[in-house]
Amino acid sequence: NPQNLSWADWQRRQITEMLKKIYRRVTGPSGIKPNLKITASVFGRPSVGYSSYYQDSKEWLKQGIMDASCPMIYWPIDHNLEWSFDYMLNDFAQATYNRHLYPIVGRSQEANFILTNIFNEINYARSVPTTQGYCIFTYTFLKNNNYWANFQTAPNQTPAKPPAMPWKSIIPSYIIVTATPTILPADGNSQATVRAEIKDIAGYTVTSASLPVTFSLS
Repeated sequence: NPQNLSWADWQRRQITEMLKKIYRRVTGPSGIKPNLKITASVFGRPSVGYSSYYQDSKEWLKQGIMDASCPMIYWPIDHNLEWSFDYMLNDFAQATYNRHLYPIVGRSQEANFILTNIFNEINYARSVPTTQGYCIFTYTFLKNNNYWANFQTAPNQTPAKPPAMPWKSIIPSYIIVTATPTILPADGNSQATVRAEIKDIAGYTVTSASLPVTFSLS
């Protein structure tokens, strides 16, 4: 802990650094499968996920080490509650950094489950500009109650293609150039070694090279 971080900040950093390594090694330019889409189901209340579970999920999107965030927002729409579906979704939607946001709608096997709640949440999610889709929880509950057929007559009457992720077809990289310190004589030439590194968006070196460069006084 060279930066003397608090325990919570250190935990968050460890998780974020782990995700960087996974994203780079799996989907980086020299990764196992560059076009693979990596997502995460994150806690539905950002502040709680950040403080209690060390999930800096907004930072993951900002750093480009997550293709889509899927917040588990299992509360109904209620404009008077700060932990309602609409309130939480609007919080996540303010910081997507041009990555995708798929809120998870629905309930577990609750006795007061109402199918229209899911449909209302789907329609609300579609009204948020930075939301590209949604996920359902849980599949088993909907299947056991024969609810899937209702989706074809309500929110999903028209087939839709998965939203495009244009950054998956582009290798975002930048070049860092460093040179060894060299003192040039007043009447001559001197050589220095310039090292160029190409790094991916997660900050890992993809390739590097050392080249001799001659400096001269004029």
